[in-house]
Amino acid sequence: MMPMLFAAAAGVVCWTLGLLTRGGSIVAAIVGAAAWEAGRWAWAAPLLIFFVTSALLSRMGGRRAQTEGGPRNAKQVISNGGPAAVCAVLYTFGPQPALSAAFLASLCAANADTWATELGTRLGRKPYRISNLEPAEGGRSGVVSNLGLLGAFVGSAAVASAAPLLDLTAMLPVITVIGFAACLLDSLLGDLAQAVYTDEGGRLHERPIGKLTRGWRAIDNDAVNLLSAAAAAFAGYLLAA
Repeated sequence: MMPMLFAAAAGVVCWTLGLLTRGGSIVAAIVGAAAWEAGRWAWAAPLLIFFVTSALLSRMGGRRAQTEGGPRNAKQVISNGGPAAVCAVLYTFGPQPALSAAFLASLCAANADTWATELGTRLGRKPYRISNLEPAEGGRSGVVSNLGLLGAFVGSAAVASAAPLLDLTAMLPVITVIGFAACLLDSLLGDLAQAVYTDEGGRLHERPIGKLTRGWRAIDNDAVNLLSAAAAAFAGYLLAA
């Protein structure tokens, strides 16, 4: 009962503050319940760091409303927190330090991506495509800035700081790097694989508007986020096993 009460309260708060849609709040509550059941506050802490810091950065300005459509929906919450939830569920069936590392690494990746997006889009200078370093318009998938990359590392380190709670103190630097590397993978996939469309006016869109000009239709921003978070979880598991 306690896991659901804790998670439901957090979900309601996020919904009330306009950080998540109703569906996003429900999914976030499920992810939170899984984390609480796996290890109480030790597992809930990194999840809270991710949600709280992401929420604070998102509310610092209005750019997210333009780039991602406002509050995070269920699909977006799954793409960022799904791998962590899977690790938490598996841990309840058989506690393994490797699953703890996978859980933490996936959240580091998600937080790194959020910090990179928020800081890079709002404050970054001279954005460029990560695949070829060519100057590009900021705020698009696959486009990074030096400040955004710094934000990605700090965001990963923020979540990794919870490593001692999971008895992963020795792996804190490694998990931080995994989260940062997964964010780079996210940007690379966003630049080379994510679907980009061009409307009749020649403007680029990540939503299916107009003609597909780059990437694959099946790969949108949520798919890219899910793949990078899953890759981080996999790397964390392998290095801790």
